[in-house]
Amino acid sequence: MYTENQTTEIASQDKNTSYASIIHLSSFLGLLIPFAGILAPLILWLIKKDEDSFVDKHGKSCLNFEISLFLYSFIIGFITLITVLVIGISSFSSLAANHQGNISEESIIGILLSSATGIIFLLFLLIAFFIFYVIVKIIAAIRASNGELYRYPLAISFFKI
Repeated sequence: MYTENQTTEIASQDKNTSYASIIHLSSFLGLLIPFAGILAPLILWLIKKDEDSFVDKHGKSCLNFEISLFLYSFIIGFITLITVLVIGISSFSSLAANHQGNISEESIIGILLSSATGIIFLLFLLIAFFIFYVIVKIIAAIRASNGELYRYPLAISFFKI
């Protein structure tokens, strides 16, 4: 038998799963606007976290992933900067010591090839990272819309779910 309470309950459940999906998808704003990938899900989560435990769990899961990625990016960027500086300084200092101011074409080509290889490797990692990001965000949104909880891979638990 069909009653009005059943309709309201289903509509409420659909709304909550949709809202949880939107929390996950709102992270894509971070690709356009700096820090929006963290701020958009945070704001959406803060609005509904006390009203619905399902939305609360998805908001925490999303924020754990976004904050983790921010930290990983910062650490990788710092290590990359230090590595580039150390390799660059050592390359130019060895050139100066070996050639006493006369830099050969082979040395310049060697430096350029090693730099190009590093840049290509970094671009490959960035593309792989972007594909990973898009895939897990879409999976999280689909799971949320299906009423399931999704735990992101590589996410540090800043907020307990």
